[in-house]
Amino acid sequence: MVRPHCRKQVDEVRVLGKRLPPRTIRVAYNGLFNKMVIAPQENDAIVLSAITSDGLIGAVLDSVSISDLEAYKTLIRFKKAGAIEIVRN
Repeated sequence: MVRPHCRKQVDEVRVLGKRLPPRTIRVAYNGLFNKMVIAPQENDAIVLSAITSDGLIGAVLDSVSISDLEAYKTLIRFKKAGAIEIVRN
């Protein structure tokens, strides 16, 4: 049986759909984290630390102490604000 809060998170991830970066994509912090553009939130430091350790989205999601949903929301916010970029090899 799926717990109600887990089901809600799964539903929210489905809603985000195509906005979610694939787990195989690598991102990098570009140094443009501007507190005027992105209002600091609780999860920012957690996700930024994971990005600088290993920018692979799957590794970021696996290493943070927050839910995948919260990590994805933070990654989407960072991408919209231009604070992270996709690394192309």
